[in-house]
Amino acid sequence: MRVIDRTGASATGCVLHGAVLLASLDGGRVYPLNGPAGSAIAVHRLAQSLPAFDFLSGAGR
Repeated sequence: MRVIDRTGASATGCVLHGAVLLASLDGGRVYPLNGPAGSAIAVHRLAQSLPAFDFLSGAGR
């Protein structure tokens, strides 16, 4: 997964980490790179269910 913010900065990661990052961005986009079919959609859907900056809570999943 590659998550890109509105300035063009990007980071790559797995579905879970991509979703956490995407949930914390305003205007972020996600691209699947060479991941499995539907992975970008999975990131987007998971990000919709996460609060922004969820990684700061320390709750873990």
